[in-house]
Amino acid sequence: MKLTSSEFANMRFIKHHSCVFFLYYLFVSSSMMSQGVGDKSGGICFRFDDNLPLDKLTQMTAVFNKYNFKYCLSVNAAALPDTTTYLSFLRKLDRNGFELMDHCPNHGTNELWIESAFLFRKNKGVNHQHSRMICLKYQNVDKDKATSHGFGNINKDLIISKTKGEFKSCQSGAMYLYFPSLNILADPVCIQNMNPNNPDTITLQSFWGEKLDLGKINNIEYYTINFRDIHMTAEARSVLAEESIKRFKKYRLQRPVTWIQPGNKTPQFTAQEIKDTYGDRFHYTSAGSDGGLQCYNDANEYARFAMQWGDFSGGQNILSSDQNIISDQIAKHYFLIGGSHMNDISIPWNLYLARIDSILNWCQKQHIPVQTYRQWSRQLYDTPQNPYTNVFPSLHADLDGNGIPDGYQLENGKL
Repeated sequence: MKLTSSEFANMRFIKHHSCVFFLYYLFVSSSMMSQGVGDKSGGICFRFDDNLPLDKLTQMTAVFNKYNFKYCLSVNAAALPDTTTYLSFLRKLDRNGFELMDHCPNHGTNELWIESAFLFRKNKGVNHQHSRMICLKYQNVDKDKATSHGFGNINKDLIISKTKGEFKSCQSGAMYLYFPSLNILADPVCIQNMNPNNPDTITLQSFWGEKLDLGKINNIEYYTINFRDIHMTAEARSVLAEESIKRFKKYRLQRPVTWIQPGNKTPQFTAQEIKDTYGDRFHYTSAGSDGGLQCYNDANEYARFAMQWGDFSGGQNILSSDQNIISDQIAKHYFLIGGSHMNDISIPWNLYLARIDSILNWCQKQHIPVQTYRQWSRQLYDTPQNPYTNVFPSLHADLDGNGIPDGYQLENGKL
């Protein structure tokens, strides 16, 4: 077929500009990589929570040192064992690149225990003090978030329902009772007669765990509020941050830059609340809370403060299970966080250590990065990444050796 002069000119134009674009692509890619730009690589992180026994920490550290990898340890700084041996061990971890993180002074977001309680008497974040306990302020309760509503009769620290089986929703342990006429939150700690044929009786304590005596009140209105819908004031969050930072300094530990949400029934901080208080005011760079994807270009503007664990078992499941999850996720440029409280594992301790050893050994052989929160937050959110990195998993990667390309599921597709 003979080309016209205009068609020939168009082909020359396309060929010329394709070459120009290709050369530009090579130039930009090489210059970006020479400036320390990342390639959106994934990897894993290990996190262990609470002030854990020294013997278990020592054994776990030996496993990580074997491969020159580091883990993260979130501590309750006001409740650390004040012994030379324990604190010296933490300082050694700190010096050697393991990350010590802020897990709230006393593992709660609504209170802290401190010797010098008088220092907090005029603090705007404090509701009141009870001996050595600093009871922090919560925001106004949003009744629109209530899961149920009703009336009951109060006798000191008891409330008796007016309707049969009315307090059944409180048996999950995730609820508080809010009394608008008293403007107080109460914690239902003992529920009896959860029977649809009988009235229910609840023993109440204060929002901070104190004994209550509310006198006798008949027909009092209440709302049940899930603990996730209770929010502490910004001033209260600042009290927690300041106390943790002060304790880290007292024990000669590196200032924390990661905050980890405590579990159990304590108010949860949103990623935005963490960013506003810990990030903007106290210069933390990451946090463990819900809401983030832990991947590059996460559209959540608070993603670095929503780096939660639970992506893989962290050694509690069989090795092949963790390998499969890790391989598939990092093929798609995610990083994963696994770990435990060490005392909540469902397998023998020695088997747990052996499985973690196997994961680290496999990661080292497969060149999978094992980094801390501090390192991952810097890589994901502070380090420019090469925009030309292919977002699709490679068909040639099979790190877990299961015969299926990592990041893919062999199923019939749909158009």
